[in-house]
Amino acid sequence: MSVLALKSCGWLVAHLPVPLVRALAWSVGLLVYTFAPWRMRIAHSNLHHAFPDRPRAWRRGVARRSCQRLVEMTLFALASPFFNRQRIRDSFTIPQEFRDAVAREHDQGHGSVFLIPHLTLAEVCAMSPVIDPLFHGTTAVFRPLNQGKVNAWVKRSRERWGCRMLSRKEDLGQVHSTLAKGGKVSLLFDQNAGGAGLLFPFFDRLASATHLPGLLVKRHDAAPSLTFTKRTGFWQVRVEWKLLDRNLSAEELTFASHDA
Repeated sequence: MSVLALKSCGWLVAHLPVPLVRALAWSVGLLVYTFAPWRMRIAHSNLHHAFPDRPRAWRRGVARRSCQRLVEMTLFALASPFFNRQRIRDSFTIPQEFRDAVAREHDQGHGSVFLIPHLTLAEVCAMSPVIDPLFHGTTAVFRPLNQGKVNAWVKRSRERWGCRMLSRKEDLGQVHSTLAKGGKVSLLFDQNAGGAGLLFPFFDRLASATHLPGLLVKRHDAAPSLTFTKRTGFWQVRVEWKLLDRNLSAEELTFASHDA
């Protein structure tokens, strides 16, 4: 899809009534659940292993909602570049106690590393400077898209409010420089890092995860926190957080973040 087509779709979705967009996400998500059997096999297998004591109907309901949340996240990613400041403030909150904790670390000359699980609406984290200027200049580490023009548009869209997007492959030097100056870095983390990741039990199955966040914390004595987007309604987010022990090793921080 061309950048023009993405922009046109995004503008349209951003200006549709929210109940209509919610119905669209519900309907398309149901289609994904019904007509993507390969995806559902993986989802049902994972849910069965993670929650073996739950009834089958419950697991199927979770899988169906997961598909609908996937579409909700996709629509949000398209529409959010066309949101104004007030719309962001109306849909996104960051607890004051979290802001105070980050400010204390900054005042003491320490950087912060935000470990963000890849949940629905995690995209909203790039809008943090709208909620509090404290987060202006936060560096987000991401994997660039293969399509150059699309990647450039996505990067510009995410950076428009004051966050910086740096490539996980090419810009790690700048990430280290940010933390060395007491800055803030955010990283999405998941459980599919391949052979280069650390193996550990996650929901009673072996998973692989990167320990890059832990390495950054240890090298720069930064404050690590699990920071995740709690969905409180359609396109409505409240950030929740949990400080992690910076005295843990890089590997232990990886395990602790997933336990949290």
